[in-house]
Amino acid sequence: MEMTGILNGFERVPPKFEVLSRLCTLLRSPYVEVTQIVEVVSLDPGLTSSVMKLANSSYYGCATPADQIESAVERIGFTEVMKMVGILGRKSFPGAPLSCYGLTDRDAWMEALGAAVLMEYLAYHADMEPGTAYLVGLLHSIGRYPIARVLARVKPKERCPARLVLMDQAHWEQSVVDADYATVGSVLLQNWRFGPEVYEPIAMHLQPFLRKGNNRMACLLNICLSCLQSVIGKNVDAPDVPEANLASVGLNYQTLLSCIEPSRAWLDSTDKIVEDSLALSA
Repeated sequence: MEMTGILNGFERVPPKFEVLSRLCTLLRSPYVEVTQIVEVVSLDPGLTSSVMKLANSSYYGCATPADQIESAVERIGFTEVMKMVGILGRKSFPGAPLSCYGLTDRDAWMEALGAAVLMEYLAYHADMEPGTAYLVGLLHSIGRYPIARVLARVKPKERCPARLVLMDQAHWEQSVVDADYATVGSVLLQNWRFGPEVYEPIAMHLQPFLRKGNNRMACLLNICLSCLQSVIGKNVDAPDVPEANLASVGLNYQTLLSCIEPSRAWLDSTDKIVEDSLALSA
């Protein structure tokens, strides 16, 4: 199937993704003013109240509430605002049910958020930009939604075999729509004007260790996803990640393990805060 057919119905950029792509552009600039961030966030009226809600939540522990979006942005910082917008956009993404993957909306959301949080922790240790790593993790599986919509229309009974590893899932996708979720997601994000720092690692992450060139973020995403079930609490076994893969991004096994537990704790502690903000922005 042609890529245009797979992405049919996803041509229009959802408002929160429009904001997120513009914030990503600002992130690449060495000098960003609060007024620029506020101007972009204000493109989606619901985001302002959501960002205010999160900025005044117990997660940030501030005694005096911020009463203006400008003060909220100054309080929590640009990267945190971008992460919030990413959370709100990804959670409310108007895609398609992922029943063909055996995933509920809740499952898909926890996988996306878990990957985002672990990517951020790993990026600090790997000397990569944490905000970008967070977004790469959060958006890594967005290509599943166009694939799921196509299958719901043309092969409604098709189901991905349970618990396939990354490449096996990609082979199944290739067999049913002639494209894998990494490629579809990368093209979708590129069409929505995200920068190469976001869509290129997603395109390459299935087999990044076989590629030459600057693909460290793709390698980090591959490592992250191999540990994801440990983060979201569905696998108590220690993750099996080759030391050579870890060394390619400047990590070791102990550092990897040290990032998994706080990632899991973050998911547990902030879930209610995120849900409240989503209810407010609905």
